Formats: sequence, structure tokens, C-alpha cells
Amino acid sequence: LVNGPVVEHCCHGPRCEDGMPCCSVRGAGNVSSFSASSVSKSAATVVARSNTSAALVQAHGRARSGGRAGGQSAFLGPDSAAFVERPGGSSGSSGSSGSSSSGGKSKGKKDQAPGGGRGPRTTVCYDNGKTLDCTQPIFSYISRWDQLDFNGDGVWSREESEQDEANLACHLSNTGLAPKTVFRSAIMGLSSFQDVHLSLVTSKGQFQVAKDDVLGTPVPMNIQQGLSVPHKWFKFWVGLVALCAAVDTNRCGQLIQDGVFDAVLADKGKKGGLKNLNAALSLCQEILRIDGFCGRTLPVTYMMYRNQAKEKCGEPSFGAGGEYVNPNNAMDQFQTVEVNYGKMDTYAMARSGTFRFFVLIILVLWFINLLGEIAMIVNLADFVYNFPVAPGDPFHARAISQGMCNQGSWLAIRAAVRMGRVGGWRTEEMPVEEKPSIMPRDEPHPTPRDFDGSMIICSISRPHKFTIVCMVIIRSMLVFYMAGVGSIFLLTTYSYPELLMNAVALAFVFELPGFLYVLLVDKNERDILESVTPLEYQSSLPEKSWITQTFLSSYFLGLVLFPFICYLLVEWDLIVNITPAVEALECLCLQKGPRCIAQRYFQESWWQAYWMEVSWIFGG
Repeated sequence: LVNGPVVEHCCHGPRCEDGMPCCSVRGAGNVSSFSASSVSKSAATVVARSNTSAALVQAHGRARSGGRAGGQSAFLGPDSAAFVERPGGSSGSSGSSGSSSSGGKSKGKKDQAPGGGRGPRTTVCYDNGKTLDCTQPIFSYISRWDQLDFNGDGVWSREESEQDEANLACHLSNTGLAPKTVFRSAIMGLSSFQDVHLSLVTSKGQFQVAKDDVLGTPVPMNIQQGLSVPHKWFKFWVGLVALCAAVDTNRCGQLIQDGVFDAVLADKGKKGGLKNLNAALSLCQEILRIDGFCGRTLPVTYMMYRNQAKEKCGEPSFGAGGEYVNPNNAMDQFQTVEVNYGKMDTYAMARSGTFRFFVLIILVLWFINLLGEIAMIVNLADFVYNFPVAPGDPFHARAISQGMCNQGSWLAIRAAVRMGRVGGWRTEEMPVEEKPSIMPRDEPHPTPRDFDGSMIICSISRPHKFTIVCMVIIRSMLVFYMAGVGSIFLLTTYSYPELLMNAVALAFVFELPGFLYVLLVDKNERDILESVTPLEYQSSLPEKSWITQTFLSSYFLGLVLFPFICYLLVEWDLIVNITPAVEALECLCLQKGPRCIAQRYFQESWWQAYWMEVSWIFGG
């Protein structure tokens, strides 16, 4: 942490008031450079969060040098729970693999969520733009020996973990772990590791190392008594914690094939190390199984992380892998099993060109359906704007009856409407007997009709017009809402059958009013409404021209414009949603990827160096 301006108030420990910066060391006024003005600004930041039925991703960032930072939310995939956070505020500069300087001070800025933002992690992966972190929370501590061993004597004592002179409990508060919790986990793990080996020897017999080859160096008494952890034993514990990132025991075969245990496999006639590949497999499974080393000795945050990882990765699928040969013994061979996961297969299919083309076709059909709804809304708005409105009696029963009796025929009525007589319901006294009426005498309020009996509507009332205006507004809002939500709904459906069914369901939404009309309106009333002659009015829509006939034609919209827009949407979804999800799943489930922090801990070169450095553990 970089020393910044001296302030009167700073926080020590995991529980701080919102906006209060962390002290660089216990009791010091110096704080990290993220303080003062930056805190006041971040405290006023509103973090937008989105919850979607298909998937949501909370956008926060976390750097190893200073916890996990919060930010704005982003949509990512079909999962109901979020599993990737991206930076929305400040970003750190050191990762979990970075080195720490002495004295509890390391270079870089401290990341902090807006408004304080401290608290246990809520997502599985964190993307700060440079690295992707899908490791368990305790990973934040495994590269911080210089800050844990604050006095630099090469031993991490229980007093140092409780005093926390480097104030890691505050700087790493979003991990949900304090140094004393990590210390207890290290003590428990190192104390129980020899028991793990002994249980393998007694239960597996000839496939394991000899009993006197289990551990060349006994666990020191200060570890067994929970007093302190020497540096070389802490390094040994770091490798076991790194292996716990692979939460599935089914991956042990792949880990062996990747060379994780090559350096610890014993040569012929050499004392120490694992006897053969089966011994390495049993050791890996003993470490990774739910009641094994990782589950028993790591903090409760590991079990939470393990459950989240299995939920996000999906069900495992198996296939025949290659045959692996022990590099130290050509006679020792091992048939591996290739493991993949359901969510990874789903996103791999969603990234394929065939599926994206299918989505493109469905989106074009969806947009064409929306175009029909928009055309009806435009015509309805044009109607309500231009159709005559009759003042006075809302239902105009008396005016219609009087007008019919006085005018005598539908031709006279239409002429009167054009002259503004019946349209404004201005009538003149005329002898009824001079013009015979075509209306039935038994109707109390005759309705104007054509010679074939079709109903004629000359004007609408003001309440009727107001109702139609409300319909236009509501339908306009719904169509634009459905355009956005429906498009996202289709884009984030990563299954051929579900995509087709969802498209049909969306189209049914706009057909629902027609079904309700048929079901709820009586047949006699429908017959009356269907007998109304087409309404005639002067439209305000532009007349046809070569521009409208070209750019507003169905051919141009359906074959050029809509496919182009849908193509852009499909590519946007690939870049913004699918590709980051695939990268996060590869990092979380397989610990692979160029930006994945855990990848370096699962490379053969790292494990070669690790086993060489801790070779003393097996008497090497």
C-alpha cells in the first residue's frame, strides 16, 4: 500500500463505517492513496444493480492488493445468479501472484467499493480488466507472506495474526477472512496433512509410498500446538491451497496429465515422493474430495465457493482421455478421463456460427412481428387525430335518431356529414313524412345504416377519443418495452428448442388481445361490430413516394434493415456476453485462460519449481 496524506480517522479491521479509508498499518494515520477526496466521491456513488430472470451479472472489480471493488451491473448469460464482477470504480495494480514488499506496504492502489463497499464476496469471478480472478477468497493471502510475517523473522506467529499490523483485515475485507482465520486454517491443514498420507498408506497399501517415506520431515511442535508457522511450511501449505482451486475430484486425472505431480513422483530406487501415478491420483482425490484436506481445513468460505463453482459449471460430462506415462517410470501408465461441464458446453454451442445464424433468423422474425404491431399503432394514432369528434351527448342517441328521421336516407346523411350538419349534430326541422326513413320503427334510437344493413359511424365522442389516445400511449410503451426485453430474452437463450419456444411465446403476446376478443365478446356483439362499414377520414400520413416505397417497403425492412440490425445484436451479444462467460467458465472450472489468475498455479513449470522447493517434505 502506498502511503498517502495523513488523516485523523482511518479504519483498522474488517468492520468499518462506509467511506472510511483503511489505515496503512495498525494505529497509523497514513492511509492508502485511495482516501480523502476519493472516498467522499465514492461514498456518493450510486451502484446500479440489475436482476434479470434469465441472468445477471453484478459488475464489480477486485484487485488482490486491496479487496474487491464494486461497480455497475452488466447482463451475462442465462444464470439467475451473477458470477462475474467488473470494475466500476478504482482498480488495483497487483494480482494474487504479485509480490509483496516488506513492512506491510506494497505498491499499488487500494480498491474499494463505492461507499465503502466492504463485505464478503457475492460472486465467483472478478474481472478488473487485466486479470480474471475466479479463485477462492483465501487466495488473497497466499502471496502476502511479508505482510503476514510483519516483523520479518521468518515465522508467522499467532500473535502476528491476531494483531494484524499490516491491517489486512481491512484491505482484504471483501474476502470475508481475517488473518487470524487464515492462520487457524494453515495450522489445521499442516497438522492434518501427515494424517492424510498415513490414511492413504493404510487404506491403499501397495499402490502408495512406503510408510517411512510419507513425510521426510515431521510437523514441528509449534505448528501442532498452534503457535506459529515457519516460512518453508507456509510455502508447502500454499501449494495445497492452490490445488484446492480445482474443486472437482473428477479433474485429478487431468491434473496428473498436466504434470502437476510429475516432480513428486519418485525415481526407481529413490527414497521419498509418491510411488506411482495411482498414488498421485489417490493423493489428489484425498485433497479435493468434499471431506478431504480442502473441505476440512480451509475456512467456510471455501465450501461456499465450492458450491457456487459447481452450480456455475454445471454437471460434469466425461470422455476418454489420453494415456499418460510416468516420466520417471515407463512401466507406470495411466488412462485419463476427459472432464467437461454442462455450462461450458452450452456457451460453446452458443458461440458457434450455426447457432448464431439460427438466432439471427429468429430475431428477424421477431422484428417483423413488431413491425406489424407498430403499423397498427400508427394507424390508430392517425385515426384518433383525424376522425371527427361529436360534442354533447357522449352516445348521441337522440341526435342520431333525430338526424335519421329528418334526413331520411344514408345518402342524405353522408352529404350532411360533409356539410357539417349531422357531423356536428345540427338538425333542421323537416316533415318526417316527406322523406321515408330506412330505419326500423321499432328501434328506440335508430342507428345509421347502409342499404345492405351495414352500420355507419360518422364521428366519435370525446370520451371515446380519450380512450383511444390512452390505448395508443400504452401500446406504444409496450411495443418498445417488448422490443428490448424480447430481444434480450432471445439473445440469452442458448438452446435450440428453448429459443424456438420462446420466440413463439413472444409472438403470442401480441396475439393475445385477439384471443381474448373471441373468448370474452359475445357472438352477437361481434356480428354487430363486424357489420360496421369501414371508417373514412382524411389521413395525415405522408403520401406514397419513391422514398417511402423504397425505404419503408416490406422488402427493404424485412430483407435489408432488420437482418442488418439483428446481425449487429448477435455480434454484440457474442462480444459482451458469450465470450466473457466462456472465459470466466474456463477460468473457474478448468483454471485456464490467458487472463486467469489461477492458471499459473496449474502449469507444470510452477509445480516443478514448487515440488523442488518443498522436496524436503518427502525426505528428498
